[in-house]
Amino acid sequence: MSIKSEAIKATLKATKAKRKTQMCRVYETKIDLSHLNHATQEHLY
Repeated sequence: MSIKSEAIKATLKATKAKRKTQMCRVYETKIDLSHLNHATQEHLY
């Protein structure tokens, strides 16, 4: 294989290994609308 394809293969392998250790997390937040400007409120809704 060419050097470029070997580099791509190594990068993908490293990415796959890194993703095995990552954990999916979901955060719930409460937003106080009184502190937001009108444009930000419109963007959220």
